[in-house]
Amino acid sequence: MSDIVIRPDPACSDNGLFGWDSVYNETTGCADWAFAGPQDAPSNLGGLQNLAALATFVVITLFTDQACPPGHPLEQYADGDPRGWWGDGLLEDGEAPMGSLLWLLERSVATETTRRYAEVFALAALQPLLDAGAAANIAASASILPQGNGIFLDIALYGQDGSKIYDRRFEMSWRQAAPAAIGSPRG
Repeated sequence: MSDIVIRPDPACSDNGLFGWDSVYNETTGCADWAFAGPQDAPSNLGGLQNLAALATFVVITLFTDQACPPGHPLEQYADGDPRGWWGDGLLEDGEAPMGSLLWLLERSVATETTRRYAEVFALAALQPLLDAGAAANIAASASILPQGNGIFLDIALYGQDGSKIYDRRFEMSWRQAAPAAIGSPRG
């Protein structure tokens, strides 16, 4: 059996850390890979799109489950499964785990405290962008949905010159919660 070697296509420019774009879908609340289209390199038609490394980093980082540390105030919502990403087992000295603790909010009630946690979790997850100099400033602003069954999370990234280089609203909803049960965690 021969080894399979995967190498970048020399006709395509390197667009950063990820080999393809992960695009967030508001309707499903999930991210998926995007297919390349006519606007992409002709050698990649039908392949995976690689045009938005920064947006891909934000989506992957926010929606990858970081392991819940023991004793965390929201540990009860982990239901005994601290989760985490398998790649954290491959970290080298000094590397921080990838992902966020936003997943802990899925089973909590949309309150002012939850709203603040969403902002803190997002800023902590996106800190590597500041550390690497890919962004000079990050703003995370959360607000409770009018129905009280979820949270809007607005993320903005700013470049070294102060210009906005990324601006996206994510909706974290608890649509399965019946209106009468909004005041209690889902079981």
